[in-house]
Parts: sequence; C-alpha cells; structure tokens
Amino acid sequence: MTTETAHLLLEEYFRFSRGSRVLAQRARHVFPGGDTRASAHYGPYPPVMGSA
Repeated sequence: MTTETAHLLLEEYFRFSRGSRVLAQRARHVFPGGDTRASAHYGPYPPVMGSA
C-alpha cells in the first residue's frame, strides 16, 4: 500500500465515522486510551455504536 493510498483511506474513514471520532475523544476522559479493552487497538480510533 502506498502512502498516498493509506492517506486516502484514512480520509474516507474520518468522513465515514465522524460520530465514532467524537465519542472516542470523549471516552478518553473516562477510560485510558478511550477503550476498555487494552489488548485491542483500533487506529486511528475504535468504532463506536450508539445501540445494538
């Protein structure tokens, strides 16, 4: 994967997941790293669901 392709994928992810980004930033104030599962890492931030 080229750097440009990776950049385009991140831009698309940011556009697609704006709500998750906001909630992940809020979660960092409650949970270290914004996630309760320290063994799992989702860059640049994990997806967040409002309900199941």
